Amino acid sequence: MERTTLANEPPRKRVKLERDGGGGALQVAQSASDPPKPTRCTRSGKLAGIMTVPMDVFFEIMSHLHPADLLRLARTSKRVRAAVLSRASRSLWKGALARVAGLPPCPEGMCEPAYAALVFGRNCFLCGEGRAFRGEYAMRMRFCRLCHEAHVRTGRELLRILECADWLKMRLLQTAPCAIPKGSFFAKDLEAPRAHTLREKYYCPKSGSPFDRRLMKPLLDHGTFEALLAEVTEDVVERHKHASAILRWEEDVAAQERKVWRETSKRRAASIAAKLEALGWSKKDFPQTYEWRQLVYQGQDLTERVWQKIGPQLEAMLRTESVLRKIEAQRLRANRRLKTLVGVYEEYVAATVPLDEQALLPNVCDARALPTLDRIAREDGPDETLKEQFDSAIGQVLADVDAYKERAKMLAVSILPQQVQPDGSIEHAPADELLERHYALFYCSYHGGTPAEHSCDVYNATFREIHEHWRTDHPDAPWTVVSETKTLHAVGHAGKLDLANAILEAAGLSRNSPLRVLDELVQSGRLYCACGDPAMPLPEDLDWPTLLAHIGSELKRYQIRMRARKDAPNRKLVLQASHTLLGPERCIKLLPKFADTSAAWSRAGIDGDTRRKIDARIAERPLPNAFVVCRICRVLTKPCHLRRCGKGLLLSDFPEDVAHHLRSWHAKDFERGDIVFDIHPERFERFE
Repeated sequence: MERTTLANEPPRKRVKLERDGGGGALQVAQSASDPPKPTRCTRSGKLAGIMTVPMDVFFEIMSHLHPADLLRLARTSKRVRAAVLSRASRSLWKGALARVAGLPPCPEGMCEPAYAALVFGRNCFLCGEGRAFRGEYAMRMRFCRLCHEAHVRTGRELLRILECADWLKMRLLQTAPCAIPKGSFFAKDLEAPRAHTLREKYYCPKSGSPFDRRLMKPLLDHGTFEALLAEVTEDVVERHKHASAILRWEEDVAAQERKVWRETSKRRAASIAAKLEALGWSKKDFPQTYEWRQLVYQGQDLTERVWQKIGPQLEAMLRTESVLRKIEAQRLRANRRLKTLVGVYEEYVAATVPLDEQALLPNVCDARALPTLDRIAREDGPDETLKEQFDSAIGQVLADVDAYKERAKMLAVSILPQQVQPDGSIEHAPADELLERHYALFYCSYHGGTPAEHSCDVYNATFREIHEHWRTDHPDAPWTVVSETKTLHAVGHAGKLDLANAILEAAGLSRNSPLRVLDELVQSGRLYCACGDPAMPLPEDLDWPTLLAHIGSELKRYQIRMRARKDAPNRKLVLQASHTLLGPERCIKLLPKFADTSAAWSRAGIDGDTRRKIDARIAERPLPNAFVVCRICRVLTKPCHLRRCGKGLLLSDFPEDVAHHLRSWHAKDFERGDIVFDIHPERFERFE
């Protein structure tokens, strides 16, 4: 196919071919009119002419190089490598190594280029990887990370592949150089052959033995073997001593480099400070950020070229730091003024608000967040006029307090469970009404920093009680609830909705009964628990949360005892529920209005004979710290539950409580064998 050309394009000439003089392959004839091909500008071949200089001049140039530079030069080309690594260049390497101050001399059995590669090189001796930073000087090897993991093993792994007597294995282990942990301190201990133990690491090649070949020859007599073993061991000791010397030299070089770096960085910082002061900045304006220190403190002196590059960056940092310091100064001033304003607010509350109305007011931390106080604190003006500014804005402050009350109520309502109506709909009511329901009970989970403030034991408290507790006992913590944050400083919901509804249904009361009405019924003796527990307070000291907690704990205790009950218990032993909410024998009772409430004040009692028997049995306690345990509960409990926790098996030291437990849980009167003692406190450390 003919080539298509443009109209203004000259016709393309055919390439002329001609044979070379020997009648060989065809070559392209170069026309005189053809322009020369442009040459590529590369960095290769810069030292191509170094081999054209006389050898004495070449060695004179090489004699001034560092051993690390000689290693790099030897890798430039094959011709240079042959010249640098020839026998005639040995004096060159000796002189280069001798000029390194403090470097130990090249050891016997190792040539100078190999020694230079061991100390100054960064190439792995096995795979040639250029990131071999692990030099094992006693082994006289340099490894990369992968080769070190593959070929350096512990003595225990090394001796597993060796088939000989155990005493010989330990003797052979002393003839192998081991890896030295970083630092000359550990290298000093490994100079002794007996320090080469099974936990140390040794070089294990893929092929061949890690030990001296002469020791592995068979049919060696005892004298020859011991002499050879002593010779090899002495060589290993010399290797480790030489390795310790190299490590000490490296530490000295590193210390000297650090010293030089510190001096150079100080000069650089002083030069930068002088230039910035000439521009109008002060040392007090200098930030202490990481970016600033990275630019200022470096191991290179400041030059004009470097200053032109970093000068604008430093000035930008100074301007940013100036703005940040102004903002910080304004924040500190606002915090100082806000602290004064909160003190004025607290004085106003103490002087004007009655004590019983202070329960729902914000604490010190929440008062700092009131918008009006925050606005006054940020305004410009003298601190002496803060009292007058507060008095002039008292109406706005009270409005902010009312807004805080509504917000605190809404947060408390947000963690309340949703009450389901009989028709299946979700109840929606105002916050004040919901917080008066029988299930609106809360607990405090505040954990302070000191052991005295580690935990808070307020539980089953109403909204008013929990907020008053939070305001007085935790003034430095903001009001928050558990569902809003995962922090320990929060208020949680403690009311058991299902249990409370079951109690109200058993008593014939509405699910929407207010908490105030239930408290009146409990304290009047009309709503009570008929269990007759002697430990329960009298109705006048009771309230609805306490009654709810009592019934809930007894029901939970019975559930735990049933889960821990043996699969085939003794049928003669009875374990019954002391509290039930179903049937005619339900524990919760509701008396009609104007009825006799003496049953609510009655408690289980015992006669004098039973009291003396129980006191006598408890007095037989073998040790003062022994626990009084119910024998029937203990016999009916699985051993695994008994070993894990036995808190529910404990009895009180009061005779009335012991007799009440036996009657309500086991339907029997007291006998001497019903009480046993346990001296293992670990069984009762966990609560059930």
